[in-house]
Amino acid sequence: MTNLGLSKILDNYYEFKEIIDCVKDKVLPVNVSGVAEFSVSHLVFSVCENMGKTALVVTDNEASANKICDDLQVFYKNVMVFPHKDLIFYNIEAVANDITAKRLSVLHSIVNNTCDVVVTSVDALLSPTADIKKYLSNVFEFNFCNTYDTSEIISKFVLLGYTREEMVEGKGQFSVRGDIIDFFPPYSENPYRVELAFDEVDSIRTFDVSSQRSLEKFDTVAVTPATENILSNDDLIK
Repeated sequence: MTNLGLSKILDNYYEFKEIIDCVKDKVLPVNVSGVAEFSVSHLVFSVCENMGKTALVVTDNEASANKICDDLQVFYKNVMVFPHKDLIFYNIEAVANDITAKRLSVLHSIVNNTCDVVVTSVDALLSPTADIKKYLSNVFEFNFCNTYDTSEIISKFVLLGYTREEMVEGKGQFSVRGDIIDFFPPYSENPYRVELAFDEVDSIRTFDVSSQRSLEKFDTVAVTPATENILSNDDLIK
């Protein structure tokens, strides 16, 4: 977070103190008018800093959400936009996968408390997403030195919405080649490669899609859902 004393600028204004008092006393909603568009991000930041809270900012459209997100990055390192499920008729599969990955990435950040502020639009907020309890209950991990059954892992990836490919190139994909399992979770900038030795995890690394070169080594990695419509084995039977 970048403070630079900016959170203290509004402290001496009566109107700002009134906002803080109303929020603390849960006298809600608080109607604030007359705030210039370029000042919205500063107001959000100051309120959050004063109360030690994070925030969900809801705007009337996605263009405004993206603009506020850009402005908030002056104050925060991790600001995310929760996008709307747009209906687009060209290259629809690639676009839909990208939007789903972004929405799931935001959910991942929320449940792991790694996001400072989430900005979204009314339409996006009204678009159904994964149930948080169901999302968390379906996350599984690869841990160094633990053993795994490859056939069970494949079934889990499919249930979590991953698409099996020969080579992993995009988010929501996985591949199994002998003792090597590659997968690209929605929350990550790079895919992961898990290497097994007699069903035991021998290494976990991220890798570059283009060069296939290893990037960073890990002891554990979480496999999170790649779809907002999470299924279980019981759902498939029905």
